[in-house]
Amino acid sequence: MLFYAGSGTLSPDILVSGGPELGNVVAGDNPSTSTLVIADISLAPDQVLSSDSRVEIVAQKSTNSYTHGRVLLEKSVALGAVARGGKTHIGFWLEDTGCAPVELRATLRGNERLPLASTTATISFTCNE
Repeated sequence: MLFYAGSGTLSPDILVSGGPELGNVVAGDNPSTSTLVIADISLAPDQVLSSDSRVEIVAQKSTNSYTHGRVLLEKSVALGAVARGGKTHIGFWLEDTGCAPVELRATLRGNERLPLASTTATISFTCNE
């Protein structure tokens, strides 16, 4: 979700089809240079995670002559208690977003830091100046 500085509000989900336009979001009446990324974790009906399970996220600007693939965030967060077959969400704040695509990689790790699941997405920011 984009954080709109002018209004202090968040946009609808930008990764779904039909989400907000991502061109020139840093300019205009309600600019955005920060983004909230939410990792949505849903366990299978009988799945239980160890108490030391973590979600790791890496957010990196796409490599080009301007951004050089700069890492915006690399963070690991404890998952906390989740009921058997439950659902939880972990939020990650990205700063300095809006003019270059951002590649996201989230990994769920269980005990002994073994990867249990991983997903990727790209936020297709662009500026048409």
